[in-house]
Amino acid sequence: TYIERIKHLDCLIRFQNTGNPSKLARKMRISERMVYKYISLLKEMGAPVEFSKELDSYVYIEKGEFKIEFYKKN
Repeated sequence: TYIERIKHLDCLIRFQNTGNPSKLARKMRISERMVYKYISLLKEMGAPVEFSKELDSYVYIEKGEFKIEFYKKN
């Protein structure tokens, strides 16, 4: 579920549909504290994520998305 939550959060951010941290916590069925942990994790992984007061949503300030997959090396 951890990976699924990150994928869900990425989708909400890309569509600028997170709401504020409290609303996002309810959407994801996690605590507000966990929202901040997930946002911090995304930032540690290089995501250019910020909260937009105008949009009332977390947004990526650059185009992109997360790809969390396993790639086999030959």
